[in-house]
Amino acid sequence: MAPRSISRSINPYSLRSSRSSAAAAPRRGPYPWGQDGGSGEQSPPSLIESPPSLVVGLIHGAHGVAGEVRVEVRSDAPGRFKRGARLLCDDVGELVIERIRGAAKKPIIAFRGYRTRERAAGLAGRFVRVAREDARQAAAGAYLWADLVGLRASSSRGTALGSVVELIRAGEADVLVIRDERGAEVLVPMLESTVKAIDIAAGTVTVDPQEELPG
Repeated sequence: MAPRSISRSINPYSLRSSRSSAAAAPRRGPYPWGQDGGSGEQSPPSLIESPPSLVVGLIHGAHGVAGEVRVEVRSDAPGRFKRGARLLCDDVGELVIERIRGAAKKPIIAFRGYRTRERAAGLAGRFVRVAREDARQAAAGAYLWADLVGLRASSSRGTALGSVVELIRAGEADVLVIRDERGAEVLVPMLESTVKAIDIAAGTVTVDPQEELPG
């Protein structure tokens, strides 16, 4: 399967052409495991796990006295945060957006049933999520970040390289971090020239690393 764009439904991570800039030094996360957009604060758990939901935002705290909260959006899926949208909140359950205003990435949101500052303050520090399948549908043919972590990587010549353990950023390009059983790492930019094929169903990714392969 030919490489396609990757969804932030923590980024979509896009497969860029080899003309894209990747000169900046890679910047490691931490990135949240299983997010649908943005950078994150959680370390990925065991690669055996497959989270049923993906983080799309973080509630920072109450805003004003009418029950609104400030939210850091960690998704770029269109329409993810809009009036009537239903989100899963850690240790709370389903939240329904009643009103939303302000900047797209840091909106002020009122959830249904939250009318006072005191009640809204109880949401501070909690992640909001969507079901993994909902995130896949919103990605519209792109790959989710959470689907890439754990893939078994090999070169186009058939050399086993290890598994994808995380993604980092380097300028405009996103980078796969592939680690073998000895702990050696290979960094592979998400470029058309280096990522040759991704097969989520088979759990594999085929790459042509720009750096020397481990011996």
